[in-house]
Amino acid sequence: MSTVRQLARFAGVSTTTVIHALRNTGRMRPETRQRILELAALYHYQPPSPSSTAVRTHTNLIGCVMTSIQGSPDSFYLAAISAAAFAQAHHLAILETLGQLTHTLKAIQVLADIGVKGIVIHSGHFDPIPPEALLGLQSQGIVLVATDVTPTAIPVDHVGLDETALGEMVVRYLMDLGHRHIALIAHLGHGTVAGRPLAIKQALQRHKIPLAQYLNWDAEAFGESLTALLTQPQRPTALIVTGDNMAAFVMQVTRGLGLHIPRDISIIGCGNGEEYAAFLMPPLTTLTINYTDIGQRAAALLFQRLAEGHPPDRQTIQQSNVQPTLIKRASCGPPPR
Repeated sequence: MSTVRQLARFAGVSTTTVIHALRNTGRMRPETRQRILELAALYHYQPPSPSSTAVRTHTNLIGCVMTSIQGSPDSFYLAAISAAAFAQAHHLAILETLGQLTHTLKAIQVLADIGVKGIVIHSGHFDPIPPEALLGLQSQGIVLVATDVTPTAIPVDHVGLDETALGEMVVRYLMDLGHRHIALIAHLGHGTVAGRPLAIKQALQRHKIPLAQYLNWDAEAFGESLTALLTQPQRPTALIVTGDNMAAFVMQVTRGLGLHIPRDISIIGCGNGEEYAAFLMPPLTTLTINYTDIGQRAAALLFQRLAEGHPPDRQTIQQSNVQPTLIKRASCGPPPR
């Protein structure tokens, strides 16, 4: 019997095209679909049966793919998933991506090869996981749950931060302090992470506050743009920075220009840098992400899917959002007169 990968090689197409042809989904030329079906019949292709999947995954093994096993947010996330696996009498295989798509794809393949029943993934990179990798897992009956800002080329079950609530929370807090001249500093926005600056912009629009300026952290001339923003006559009274590591750099540049935080300008982060945010000068006001809650919800959703016995279809895919928490510190205050 042949496999999807072999059929793709015989037909000279991608594995995604083969899967769509076999399922009679997707868009392709009729002759391409017919050629794939003829090859499937010629080489006796048989989709994996539930019984064969059960034999392959008899070890009760699940996988966890994450950026790194070091650092407090990642350790909280991993501890929650590990506790859930233990409670369900499952073994846990852990692989790191180091924030690279190539590592993510290799980790997925390794876990599939050793026969995991499901995978929880926190990739740490902006490049979306391609559809052929995701459909390949589905064809093998492997359940996948993505977490936080892990981007995927096709919808999958996902547990992450409620970005809309984050945007509303940070804008409302600055408004209550009296700020109406606010600038935003963020990544340009790739994959799911684009939701954070978008949510902040939408919150400003809802409250009829024009965005004073938007700086792209990824730009080559970011340092010069930041200096120009902070030294202009009508500089913003507050900066929203979508990552605490970025906020630490922005605070350093601000102090280097002789500006006082928060007397001259307020700065708020959105990145859960609890291992250092409280020790910045001044301590950084930020919104934290409950990675323990994300891990617990992701594991619960994974085991729910395993109990159902099959991966979800597009109509039953779930999106679970975790609320952020505002930590008020000394980097924010009323706007200067």
